[in-house]
Amino acid sequence: MGRGHLWDDEDLNEPDNVGIQLLLGGEREEIHETSSDSSEDEDEEGQVLETDLESKNLTILSLTSCLFPSKIFSLFFSLPGFHRETVESVRRSIDEKHSIANAVLEINGLKFAYNASARDCILASLTAIFETCDFSSGDSLKKVIRPWSRLISKFIQGADDQYETLVTIQEYAATHEVVAKFASVILSTFYDTDVLEEEAIRKWFKKLEASELKTKVLPFISWLDTAEEEDEE
Repeated sequence: MGRGHLWDDEDLNEPDNVGIQLLLGGEREEIHETSSDSSEDEDEEGQVLETDLESKNLTILSLTSCLFPSKIFSLFFSLPGFHRETVESVRRSIDEKHSIANAVLEINGLKFAYNASARDCILASLTAIFETCDFSSGDSLKKVIRPWSRLISKFIQGADDQYETLVTIQEYAATHEVVAKFASVILSTFYDTDVLEEEAIRKWFKKLEASELKTKVLPFISWLDTAEEEDEE
């Protein structure tokens, strides 16, 4: 993924030193706290240094927000440890054919450890599922998405979460053409397994700008229209 900045947590416990690792430039800066008996000049110098550091951090965050505006990258930079460990956990669960219940237990443990939200869990889990999928055909794709869609449903708490799930799929498709190519298969599978409801899908599709993704999703939307007409008859 992209490169951002990372606080070095180990040094935070040392009273005389605070370490900051800047991954954008690959450089490391160390800031020494002033002692209680430091002179006023040293205090002022420390305040200026702290202000410069805060300014640099804000600049880095602004750059990463511009370069990587999606929710997936936002999660990666805000909770890099949670994102990495959750993706690894879900991928391992899929590869080793663990139960959904065990996968949920592992994710919930990470969720509480990192104080992450349910939506963070959805984003990381979707990333892992897409990374594990075989996109050679719609049938091979369904072999992973259909059983593991239940994992996503465990963290969806309402219509808003469904919409955010669709937006995440959209953002992933923007950087992975193969996801856009099989968008109708992905949405229809999540719909069939009751992860996504028709209302949320239509709301998302209505706001979706003209793009290859919208073209690929259109057959599924047309199918929903036909199904609705048949129900009315």
